[in-house]
Amino acid sequence: MIKPLSYYSDILNKPLLALVCHFNQLSDQQMNQLLYPEEYIRSNHPSFLDAYKLINQAIAKQEKIIVCGDFDADGICATSILVRTLRRYTNNVGYYIPHRSEEGYGLNMNTVELALKKNYTLFITVDNGVSANESLDMIKSANAKSIVIDHHTISETVHCDVLIHTDLLDETYGTACASGLVYQLSTLFFEDPYHAALAAVATIADMVDLWGFNRSLVIRGLDAINTHHYETIWALCDKINVLDEQGLSFQIIPKINAIGRLNEDINVNQMVEYFISTSSESILAMAKRIFDLNNKRKLINETMYLSSLTQINDDHTINIVSDPAFHEGVVGITAGKLVELTHKPSIVLAFRNGMYKGIARSIEGYDLRVILKESLQYANRFGGHAMAYGLSIKEENFADFIQSVYSHTDTLTLDLFKPKESLVFDGDLFNLNSYRELLDYGPFGQGFKLPMVLVGPLQLEAYRSIKGGFKAGISYQGQYLDIVSFKYAVEECIGQLRSYIGVLQINTFRETSKLSLLVQSVI
Repeated sequence: MIKPLSYYSDILNKPLLALVCHFNQLSDQQMNQLLYPEEYIRSNHPSFLDAYKLINQAIAKQEKIIVCGDFDADGICATSILVRTLRRYTNNVGYYIPHRSEEGYGLNMNTVELALKKNYTLFITVDNGVSANESLDMIKSANAKSIVIDHHTISETVHCDVLIHTDLLDETYGTACASGLVYQLSTLFFEDPYHAALAAVATIADMVDLWGFNRSLVIRGLDAINTHHYETIWALCDKINVLDEQGLSFQIIPKINAIGRLNEDINVNQMVEYFISTSSESILAMAKRIFDLNNKRKLINETMYLSSLTQINDDHTINIVSDPAFHEGVVGITAGKLVELTHKPSIVLAFRNGMYKGIARSIEGYDLRVILKESLQYANRFGGHAMAYGLSIKEENFADFIQSVYSHTDTLTLDLFKPKESLVFDGDLFNLNSYRELLDYGPFGQGFKLPMVLVGPLQLEAYRSIKGGFKAGISYQGQYLDIVSFKYAVEECIGQLRSYIGVLQINTFRETSKLSLLVQSVI
């Protein structure tokens, strides 16, 4: 049942906050957590203690431990947290994250074989492992032990010694990402706010629901980031005074993911070394390389996005695009941009050596595990969660896969995929004080979105160029506002009557703060 705006207004004496809560249709439980934030409490599930005991046994026996991670931000941060934790107690800790295009996702047989030859006896997978039974069986047959820490869909019994998984945990922990699970395990050894900071980055990056444990973790992590100013994190952002969840989303996370996406330029394992480094010189040198690689990623992505636009239409309720020229590492970003543009689930695939490999992204309310269930019989490998799914499909099965996906999704009503309306800018509601107050109730993200705001129609006349775009300062409904665009050319906007939809931000320069609209679309 949809709650009216009056429901939230009666609870809150804050009109803008009430409007945003109404926009998100928060439940009574969510409202309670919003108004009375919960302190972080580690899950008491016995799997954490079982893993803790198994690790301590290996440390006591001076056995070699290897952490096997994933190449996205969650996998990188989870690996970093666990390696940094265990190296306080033993030097016998290694780690490995596979090459995205050469080795693919998850714990593969070759990694296990090489690790066994190097006498590793305890394997800990993070952000993968639940679909790696063949590799886990190899570990067991060598009389080695395994711990799987994962949040992806379990399709069969996992052949490991200890499983830490969100399906096993209480509801408040049930949407944690891998780094959130690893952080909880790490606190059995010792508490470290830096680990909370990395887990918060991963939680925002993995787009998991920001309620329950996740919410308390992100609040704790953001506080640590802004209190301790960890150089590994701040070196990845442009000059800003405070890092919030938007700063992580726009500045930090894309750079971390760029390493896993373009692994041919910087090995993703170097990102773990970066996050556990204590050398300021090494951190700054690596940060520069990361900035450069991210700029390269932007150029590749723009080319892929423009190509993908030529392949989509209104004939289906899901987008499927592919191209031999696509870079496998960037397909996820392109899929996300298509979802943003069309408000439909999107699958983007690269083709290489007889295999289509790619990523599916969805929209809130449409679980990819359900949408793709009948079509996965044609996939060679697959795995993921409701909002993101990885796929590998042999060339000879690709046509059947497409036909199956369309046949099982075209029955969905296209109107269901229309986005929620943006909020219309109201000068009486949107001002520096009210928006600061609103942001105090963050973090915003999956499950509690900061709505897009519509400004206009209006005609911009004066502007100044900024790197990659333009900025136009205006007086609108009694408020001073900067219109900032990195997506639309000056000639599309200046001197034309347009409405602008985007994310509102507060930008501070030389102790002067202004509201800014970061433009996402123009109508």
